[in-house]
Amino acid sequence: MTVPGTTTTVTVVSTYPYVSRHWVKPKAESFRGGALRIYTDGKNRGYVSALGRRELAVAPGTHRVRVCFRWFRSRPVVVEVDEGQNVELNASVPRTVSGAIRLLLLPWRALDLEPTR
Repeated sequence: MTVPGTTTTVTVVSTYPYVSRHWVKPKAESFRGGALRIYTDGKNRGYVSALGRRELAVAPGTHRVRVCFRWFRSRPVVVEVDEGQNVELNASVPRTVSGAIRLLLLPWRALDLEPTR
């Protein structure tokens, strides 16, 4: 049953404080600007800029969400979204010693993507 005026969304919030060192300011959607690429159910859904947020309209049900930065990826997060519900996920590049080791040894699951509590 669809209620008029309600939307079902997944919001990805970047907590990655990327600072570009380029002379020319890069585009917000480029990796040089710190953008994280968002995938839902294996499909490219755009990007979220550094310290930005992006809302994605999705159908109610179960979805797999993943973010990528250059060749680094997060583990897929499975979210259950009900009609009219918004699920928020925080995405970041780890800034700890164990995170640096993951970046070097496990780039396919190095980024952090977790539901907001």
